[in-house]
Amino acid sequence: VAALRAGDIDAYYVVPADYVAVGDLIYVYPEYSLMNEGQSWVMRQAIFANLLENDPDRVQRARDAMHVEARPLEPALAGRDQSNPLTFFVPYVTMMIFYGVIIMSSSVLMNSVGKEKSNRVIEVLLSSISPREMLVGKIVGLGILGLVQAGIWIGTGYSLLALSGRTFSLPPGFELPPSILIWGLVYFILAYAVYASLMAGVGALVPNLREASQAVILVIWPLIVPIFMYVALVERPQEALAVGLSLFPLTAPVAMMTRLAAAAVPWWQLLISVALLVATAVLVVRAVAGMFRAQTLLSGEPFSPRRFALALLGRL
Repeated sequence: VAALRAGDIDAYYVVPADYVAVGDLIYVYPEYSLMNEGQSWVMRQAIFANLLENDPDRVQRARDAMHVEARPLEPALAGRDQSNPLTFFVPYVTMMIFYGVIIMSSSVLMNSVGKEKSNRVIEVLLSSISPREMLVGKIVGLGILGLVQAGIWIGTGYSLLALSGRTFSLPPGFELPPSILIWGLVYFILAYAVYASLMAGVGALVPNLREASQAVILVIWPLIVPIFMYVALVERPQEALAVGLSLFPLTAPVAMMTRLAAAAVPWWQLLISVALLVATAVLVVRAVAGMFRAQTLLSGEPFSPRRFALALLGRL
């Protein structure tokens, strides 16, 4: 106290005898302030070191208390380093490739219907075959063309890599399971049937292809939703949001392929997802086939979401 009054020191701490049990300290300072605790961090470090002075290893452990290692529950991710960018990059590339292939293949059918409608070829076709036969034939024909085109792209890329003396391989733990190719083919066929049919419906309703490009967003927005939810699909692939997106038919193709590239997916979810997508494809093909009628094709009215919905329901 005398040293404080004389100005030899600025403040001091009093350590009571029961400090170890209670933890209370007294800070004595000449000027009263509710907020002043002095250099408490210095006192904290000094007490900390003294409490464990006989065990330097425990001092070091207490200062560096823990090292967190993330271990996901999904077996497919168990061997992956969560700090490695490939953990997120591989599912992302899978998602974007699948999204792009579906959109490009489906757009071909919309352009085909739009052109045939503008030059009246579609009227000639409908005079000899039913709307459903024409739509299914276009879906099958252009779908096979899309698969052949994708095969050519992949084969060309692989051949160029081979000619250059390079190979493409993922590090251990990041390889995609072979089954993803089978499921990819299944989801592509079903997704193409759904979205190509919807695109064909847009082509049948719009008066010209210029307006069709503006109406496409109405059809493809469900495929865009999983892209915005990408982090949830990769980091929490077994939670309700990811499961719901992969079961809902319109978002299932992109969401499920992303989950397959990121984690192990239960068989029952895959089977339910495919069954729902098959049912949706059948219903959409039937609904869109009903749009190929003279009063729809020749109406010349501008496209609108309400008109598109009424046409799908057969009320136009």
